[in-house]
Amino acid sequence: MSKKNESIIDFVQEMKKCTLDDYKEIKMIMLIANRDKPEVVNFLNKILDLIESERPLLIEMNCQGRS
Repeated sequence: MSKKNESIIDFVQEMKKCTLDDYKEIKMIMLIANRDKPEVVNFLNKILDLIESERPLLIEMNCQGRS
C-alpha cells in the first residue's frame, strides 16, 4: 500500500476516534483553511462523508439536541 493511502486510512481512523465536538471543530478548520482550493475541499468532503456514514445517528442526535 502506498504511503498516501496509509496516511488517508490513518486520518480516517483518527477522526473516527474524536469526540463529536472535536470532530466538528477539526472539520470546520480544515474546510475553512482550504476554501480557496476546490480540489482539496472536494477530497475532504468525500473523506468526511465516509467518516460521517459511520456515525450518522450520533451526528443527527447532536444536531437535534441543540435546536
